[in-house]
Amino acid sequence: MMVSHTRALIACPGGFGTCDELFEIMTLVQTGKHPRIPIVLFGKSYWSQVINWDKMAEFVSIELSLSPSTTRRNPSWRCSSAPRAAAWM
Repeated sequence: MMVSHTRALIACPGGFGTCDELFEIMTLVQTGKHPRIPIVLFGKSYWSQVINWDKMAEFVSIELSLSPSTTRRNPSWRCSSAPRAAAWM
C-alpha cells in the first residue's frame, strides 16, 4: 500500500483518479489512520474552481492550514508555482 509510505502529497490538476487519491489521503489523515502530512495543491486556479475549499472549511468539513506567524489562513496552501510549493513544504 503506497499511501502508508507517504510523507507529503503534491496534487497537480487532473481528473477523477487524482481527486480519488487526494481525498483518500485527506480522509485517512482526518480520521487519524495516517499521520498528518503536508498536502500541496498545485494549480491554484484549477483547484479553486473544481472544489470550493473555503465553503468546506466554513461548514467545518475540513481544516485549512494556518500560517505559523499569524492566525489567518495561509493562502500558499494553493500554490501557483513549483518554487512556492517547495518553499511551503
